[in-house]
Amino acid sequence: MCLTTPIEPSSSCITGRAGINTIWVTACENVTDLTFDADALITAITMASGQVFVPIKFEKDTAFLNQALTRPKSGMVVKQTISFTEPGLSPYLRKQLIELNECCCNICIVQDNTGLRHVCGISYNSSTDTFQVEDMKGGEGSANTGANSENDSAEYVQTLMCTASAYAPQLDPTVVIPT
Repeated sequence: MCLTTPIEPSSSCITGRAGINTIWVTACENVTDLTFDADALITAITMASGQVFVPIKFEKDTAFLNQALTRPKSGMVVKQTISFTEPGLSPYLRKQLIELNECCCNICIVQDNTGLRHVCGISYNSSTDTFQVEDMKGGEGSANTGANSENDSAEYVQTLMCTASAYAPQLDPTVVIPT
C-alpha cells in the first residue's frame, strides 16, 4: 500500500541559515537502543554503561550535511555525508581526526543551524519498529596549506559517510544528548 501525506507550504517565514554547527559522535556499539514515535521521531536514546556522544563544534559556514537520494533497481538509498573544515594543521587536531577516522562505525547527531537534530548513520524500519546501523565512517579528506598567505588557508577537510535506506530521522528537541 502506498500512502502519500499532504505537504503544505509554511505559513510563516522559515528562519535559520544553512549548514551545521555541531555534531555529536559515538561508536555504533555505544548505542543500545533508540525509541521512535509514530512519526519516526527519536524520543529516547539508550547508551551502554558509561558511554557518551562526543561533541565536535564548527565555525559558521564550515560544515554541512548532505543526504543524496538515489533509486537503484533494489529500491531507495540515501548517501549521508557530513563534511567539515577545521582551520589549522596542529598536531592535536591531526590526532583527533586520525582517531575519528579509525572508527569504522559511528552514529552521529547533527545539529543544523535551524536547531534541528538529525541522527545519521542509522536506518529505521517503521513496519518492524527497528533500526540498524549503517557503518558511518571517515570518508574523503585532505590537509591543505596554500602558497598565498593572503588568500589561502591551512586546514583539514574531513567527511563522514554512509549509505542508509532513507533520510536521517530527527531527534526530538526535548531529548538530552548523553555527553
